[in-house]
Amino acid sequence: MKKTILFLGVVMLSCSSFKYTRKAFFDQKPHEYQMNSDVKTLIYLCLERAVVNEKDIPDYSLIADKTHIYVHNVFYLENGGFVTPEELNSSPVVIEENDIPAQISGVKFCLKSKPELQDIANQSRQDFMYINFNLIIIDNEKAFIQVSNKWMVNQNSNTSYLSGGAYSCLFKKINGRWVFDKIAKMIIS
Repeated sequence: MKKTILFLGVVMLSCSSFKYTRKAFFDQKPHEYQMNSDVKTLIYLCLERAVVNEKDIPDYSLIADKTHIYVHNVFYLENGGFVTPEELNSSPVVIEENDIPAQISGVKFCLKSKPELQDIANQSRQDFMYINFNLIIIDNEKAFIQVSNKWMVNQNSNTSYLSGGAYSCLFKKINGRWVFDKIAKMIIS
């Protein structure tokens, strides 16, 4: 019974129009983007891997509009030394508009705060998935980035989701360029 309800929910979601990405909500601001810092480069490489080239973020297939993807505008940054999320010493870092690309190979990105994402879900009356950079750790020539695919559920929804998830990507700096090394950990909700 639960599988049938989940299947029907996914079918209904995939067949519905994407009101949550219409222009009134998905309001990208024109901006100049340059990969001129380690953080910006790593964000770009993770977005490119997760939803453009490899499309391997957990439950990618459940993203209804794969050409318009919201990105949460906060993450945690630790410099030096790998730590667990429980050991974080830093405060949240706000991602600015020019920290993410507006588009990679036909996939557009729109940066929003959590309250803005909730307002979009409520106003559009649609639940949708968004990308969240949970943690970025840079330690000289190594980097650890945890990226998640989460549901934003509208206030009128009666649906509980057992999907989404996160993965942790490891990168190495080789000859001054960040290169993907491996997926260190994957969590599926």
